[in-house]
Amino acid sequence: CALRRAHDAQHVAQFRHLRAECEHGTFCNQFANSEHVRQFEHPFVTPCSRTPFACHDRSEQHMRQYAHVCRYGVHCRHTTNARHRRGFIHPPRPVCQRGERCTQVADELHVAKLSHPHIYDVRTPCTRVQCADAADLEHLKQFSHATPLNRVAAVPTAALLHNTTLYGNAETLLRRVNQHSATLVPPVGGKA
Repeated sequence: CALRRAHDAQHVAQFRHLRAECEHGTFCNQFANSEHVRQFEHPFVTPCSRTPFACHDRSEQHMRQYAHVCRYGVHCRHTTNARHRRGFIHPPRPVCQRGERCTQVADELHVAKLSHPHIYDVRTPCTRVQCADAADLEHLKQFSHATPLNRVAAVPTAALLHNTTLYGNAETLLRRVNQHSATLVPPVGGKA
């Protein structure tokens, strides 16, 4: 309704308006935009404000109350399952044209920019300082190696999840982490 979109308070108070369905459904990349979520109906419950990278709460109550980004992204095989769609969001990312034949899977920026069918879209940061498995495909499938976690002191992340896509957030966050890492001075003795 044009009057509703124009925020005509008198019209909105006088007439009942149902929320229109988001045309992207479970594949919505505007899940962090609170205005969009209020305006459009989605198959998922309220998105967790800390998804996809900062939420560590896996309690049954939290998982029932809030939706999270599915680690498989658009490659998820459960997007037709109503229960899965209720709890998970599948924001689309550009897909690497090389697919499973991609030779750049060890390049974190490449993997952050493009979705690969054999690598999770949302990976847990590897906690190893010098990871011996950083080139192992099975390890890379689950873990990212953007920067040693114990060397990152304070990377500015405010406003990352507003009015952008998951891909845009990942690229921005990686760029900020890399810029911050470049400013770090190795500790005395050269060991972390």
